[in-house]
Amino acid sequence: VACAAAPALVAVAAGSRRSKVRKAAAARRAKKFDVDAIQDVCSQTGITLARYMIEMQKQGVVDGELNLIMNSIREATKVIACLIRRAPLQQAELLGLQGEVNVQGEDQKKLDVITNEVLKDALRYTGKLGTMASEEEDTPVQGGADDLNDEFNTKVVGETGTYVCVFDPLDGSSNVDAGVPVGTIFGVFKEDQDSDCLVPGDSESLSESELGCLAQTLQPGKNLVAAGYCFYSAATELVVTFGHGVAGFTLDTDIGDYKLTRPKIEIPKRGKIYSCNQANMSQWDEPMREYISDLQNGKGQTGTPYALRYIGSMVGDVH
Repeated sequence: VACAAAPALVAVAAGSRRSKVRKAAAARRAKKFDVDAIQDVCSQTGITLARYMIEMQKQGVVDGELNLIMNSIREATKVIACLIRRAPLQQAELLGLQGEVNVQGEDQKKLDVITNEVLKDALRYTGKLGTMASEEEDTPVQGGADDLNDEFNTKVVGETGTYVCVFDPLDGSSNVDAGVPVGTIFGVFKEDQDSDCLVPGDSESLSESELGCLAQTLQPGKNLVAAGYCFYSAATELVVTFGHGVAGFTLDTDIGDYKLTRPKIEIPKRGKIYSCNQANMSQWDEPMREYISDLQNGKGQTGTPYALRYIGSMVGDVH
C-alpha cells in the first residue's frame, strides 16, 4: 500500500510546491516599491545598488536569492568595465579573435571569452542558480560550483538554486577596438522546481532531460523576474527592472559602487530618432521599408522627420 501511495504523495508534494512558488511570485508582483520612501540616505554616497536591493528585499519585492544574484552581476560588471578600459593598453591579451564561433555564428573575440568566464564564475558562486545560458556557449551550463570541496562551498555554494540566468557578457565586442560603447545583457527567470536540470559541460548533444533544461532558458519575456543591461562608455551605467519600473545606476569609481542616478526611467511616447542597420534594407519586407521611409520623410504620426543613429551595439542603441 505504501509503495502504491508513494507516487501520489510525490505528485501532491510537487503540486503543493508549484502552488507555493506561484503564490510567492504573485505576491512579489503585487508589492509596490517606492524609491522615494527610502529613508536615512547617506549624503555622500546616495542610494547605492546594494542599498537599493536591500530595500527591495525588506519590502518583499525580491527575495534573498535574487539579491545575491544581483550582487554577483554588480561585481562582475565592475570587473568587465575594468577589462574594457585596459583593453587598448593590453591588446595582445585582450583584443583580437579567439578562433571560435559562438551560437549566433559570430567570431568570438578574446574579450568575449574572458568576460564570459568572469560573469559565469561570479554567478556560479552565489549557489542560487540552477542553470545559466550564455550567448558564448552552445548549451546551458550548471549554475552551481560543485567542483569546490571545502566545507563552506559544499554547504552554501554547492546548493542547487531556483533561478535561471541568461546573458550576453559583452554585446558589441567587435567595437571595443574602436572605442565604441559596448554592454552586458542579462535576464533572470524562476526555475521550474519539478525539473531536474543538470547539463554536463562537455556534452556535444542534448539528451531529453537536457532539452528540458534548455527549454527553461528559453522562457518568454513575460516570465522574467529581473532584466537589465550594463553600458560601458564614458561612464559605466547599469539599468535594471524587477517589474516595478526601470532604474538606472552609474558606477562611482571613488566609492567602488553603483549609485542611483535615474530612479524612474520611462520611454517617451514619441521620439525623434530611429535606429537600424539600413545596409540590410534590401532584405526587409516592403511594409518595413515603407515605414522607415515615412519616418525619414516626416509622414509618421508626429509629422516630424526622424534622424538615424546606429552604433551597431544593441546596448548602446537602446540606451
